[in-house]
Amino acid sequence: MNILFINNINAIGSQMRSIRKARKLPIRYLHEQTGLSPTTFTKCELGVVNPNITTLVLWAQALGYDEIRIGGDFANEGI
Repeated sequence: MNILFINNINAIGSQMRSIRKARKLPIRYLHEQTGLSPTTFTKCELGVVNPNITTLVLWAQALGYDEIRIGGDFANEGI
């Protein structure tokens, strides 16, 4: 199971951008996988807006994640 851990809710966009860039995926790919506007991803990645939960789930799935965990202490989970 591929789990996306998000510690800082205010940095979701930059974290997702880092993942996307590390995988060498264009925003167009996210649009094709989710049907969401490329502008949505750009605004989220730049921190202009935070994604709603539906957008976050679709985004994570497009990047290959099966589960999202937001907040909490992941130190005991080998992160």
